[in-house]
Amino acid sequence: KITLAGESIAAVQSNEEALRELLNVSPLQLASGTGEWTVEVSKADGEKSERCWHWETTVGAHSEHKTLCHRCVEAIQAA
Repeated sequence: KITLAGESIAAVQSNEEALRELLNVSPLQLASGTGEWTVEVSKADGEKSERCWHWETTVGAHSEHKTLCHRCVEAIQAA
């Protein structure tokens, strides 16, 4: 979870997915605050996807790919 000063959050939110990938975190939560930025790290819910190693709650949801998250299933089906 990243808490940002009010005016900074809009710029960061427009690039949230890219920031999540850059930081290599599973879920990313942005919050509006005052003052300096703060970062809080905690264990993600779900299980680790065998392909991307992100911890996702969708791992096991696809009957043919029990060890993959929804993003990985979409990626291999598009290939």
